[in-house]
Amino acid sequence: MKSALRTAAALVLAAATALPAFAQGDASVPQGTKKMMLKIATVETAGTRHQKTWDPPAKPLQLQEKPYSEAQIMQAKPEEADRMRAKNEIVGDAQRLANAKIAIQNWAAADKHMKGIQAQLEGNAYGRQIILALDKFAGEAGQHFDPDCIEFFHRADMDEGQKEQFMQDMTDPGVLAAPYFIKLVFDDPREETGIVQMNGQQIKMAKYMQTVTYEVQDLQGKIAAAGNVRQEKQVRTSNAIERGGTSGNEQVAVLEEALAEVAKRINDRFVAKVSFTLVGPRNDDAFDEYAGTILVDGEGRTSGDEFSLLKGPHVVEVEMQGYKRTGSPRLTVSASQNYKIPMVSSMCEVTVQVKGPAGDAEFDPDYATISLSGDEGEYPLSNGYPMEVPQGRYTLTVEADGCQPVTKPVVLAAPKMNLPPVVLKKAAGF
Repeated sequence: MKSALRTAAALVLAAATALPAFAQGDASVPQGTKKMMLKIATVETAGTRHQKTWDPPAKPLQLQEKPYSEAQIMQAKPEEADRMRAKNEIVGDAQRLANAKIAIQNWAAADKHMKGIQAQLEGNAYGRQIILALDKFAGEAGQHFDPDCIEFFHRADMDEGQKEQFMQDMTDPGVLAAPYFIKLVFDDPREETGIVQMNGQQIKMAKYMQTVTYEVQDLQGKIAAAGNVRQEKQVRTSNAIERGGTSGNEQVAVLEEALAEVAKRINDRFVAKVSFTLVGPRNDDAFDEYAGTILVDGEGRTSGDEFSLLKGPHVVEVEMQGYKRTGSPRLTVSASQNYKIPMVSSMCEVTVQVKGPAGDAEFDPDYATISLSGDEGEYPLSNGYPMEVPQGRYTLTVEADGCQPVTKPVVLAAPKMNLPPVVLKKAAGF
């Protein structure tokens, strides 16, 4: 009796537990990916493992890579950099279209494979329990996966409208979706029972256990996430029941809880809750963090606002009059946190000193016309007086009556700059 009581007490104390994931892949979502498309591609049990498993067909190696790196673009002159970006975009469009076509083919292959698996599962009671759990899990997927970042597919074939939307999401730079496939392995279920006598009544204690192993693969078959989950559920009934068989309803409930934990693991692996805060220069009382727009992969955000973002590389830029962000705009998001973006002034206090032709005592430099023109606009300057203009590349032009005009390129890249003096020469005939 004491042994039975100890067994019953242990069963009562047992709660739903989960084993730590045994592995996490180092694959990351492609840069700028905003939506992750997940599909169950295969299910294995002890009874179906003899069937050949499914892996995404490998992506063709001949897909063209972008011709220019970001470092090359940054080092190029503005006109050349624009040409290089345009060329990269053309190649990028071709890459996205090729990937979308491959993804559609793999989606169809996964559907075909899952239909064969489903037919086998329906041949036994445990397999039918798995199907019930998967169907309920699919119907509640929005509760488990972040709807802003993950779109979950189950066993349904895509109709033409869905295929068109899928292709659009895969190829649209504003969406940049990436397909991933889930492989599930269900170990045989386990049940432990014990009977105790309490207050003259027989109490049956039952614990149902289920272990599920999962893998998430990308379009190339690389494992992006993997792990295993063990779920337990205890049930107490007042009537003694003969030891044996697994209660279908309770086992399905355990399967559902295990799948929910798998989904949570996958969601936590790929999705982060992030916010970005703009931090102004020290002692700059005029800085207002809410006056800037934070562009995350081109989508506008406000300083301090929290939102969901797929973990991986992203481009974070800032549009803010009079300021610019420091460092590279490329950021790899690896965890849920607040990311601070240091801002510095994007203005330059520039001073130009004009000198007249040698020996011309009557030349008055204050009458010279001085201007800066560039992508940031055109700005008139006064001789020897500082003028605040946006930092950038400009053409400096100095003109004066009876003198040869002077034009030369200048780069304003500091908060304060004194340009080298401009010495004019007399024009021909003067």
